[in-house]
Amino acid sequence: DEFVRHKVLDLLGDLALLGRPIVAHVVARNGGHALNLELVLAIQR
Repeated sequence: DEFVRHKVLDLLGDLALLGRPIVAHVVARNGGHALNLELVLAIQR
């Protein structure tokens, strides 16, 4: 349970780097900072 909570916290922190609110339903499997960064960059485009 702690591992999953940590992954969710990582994702939220990475999305917070956008500096704006996000309304979305996110499903992540085998996520990590690299994948989160790809998502952040895709949202910025």
